[in-house]
Amino acid sequence: DPNLAEAYSMRALIYMEMGENRLAEDNFQQAIRLAPNTPDFNNNYGWFLCQNGREQQSIAYFDAALEYYRTRGGNLTFLNSLLTWKLQALLDRSRFLRPYRFRVVAVKKGKCTLELPHRPVLERPGGIINGPALMAAADCAMWLAIKAHLGVEQDALTSELSTAFLAPARGEHVYCTAEILKMGRRRIYGVARCHGKQGRLFTHHTLTYVRPD
Repeated sequence: DPNLAEAYSMRALIYMEMGENRLAEDNFQQAIRLAPNTPDFNNNYGWFLCQNGREQQSIAYFDAALEYYRTRGGNLTFLNSLLTWKLQALLDRSRFLRPYRFRVVAVKKGKCTLELPHRPVLERPGGIINGPALMAAADCAMWLAIKAHLGVEQDALTSELSTAFLAPARGEHVYCTAEILKMGRRRIYGVARCHGKQGRLFTHHTLTYVRPD
C-alpha cells in the first residue's frame, strides 16, 4: 500500500541500519508526509538527523514528538529520552561548550546529569581534573536542568555560582548532577554536585540563574 506510513518508517529504519542514508531519509520523509503527527516517525527522523551531524534540523522533529506526548499524557520514560536527545543536540551545536565534550546522561523536568569525559588536557599538575572544568560542568548541568523545566527554547543566565572543592577527581570520567530547588518568576535557585560513577563526591555547587527580560 503506497499510503501506508508505517511501511515507509520501517523501511527507513532498515536503510538507516544498512548505512543507506539517502534512501533512509527519503522513506522517513515520506512517512512523515503521510502521518505528520506520529511521534515515533518524528523521533526516529530526528535521531537520524542527529546521527548525521544535522542537529539543528533535528530539533523541529523532536519538538513535534514531545508536543504530541505532552498534550496527550504520553509515556514519561519516552518523553525524558526525547528531551535527552534534544538537549544533547543543543550541546553539540554550542561551540563554547565543545572543548569539554559534555554528554547528557539523564534528564527530567528540573534535573539533569552530565558526563565530563576524562582527557589529559583537563588535568592540572598532579593528574587532577582542573577546577574550572568542574565548575563549567555544574554551570552547564544547571542550564540544561532549567531548559528541561521551562522548554529548550527558553533561556536563563548565570548570576551566582559558589563552589566547594571536596575531593580531587583523578583519571576518571566525572558526572555532574544539577537540580532546581526553587523556580521564581525572575530568579532560579539550584544545586549541583560533581561525582564519580560510584558516587564519590568531588565538588558541591550552589547556583542562581536569572531569566532575561
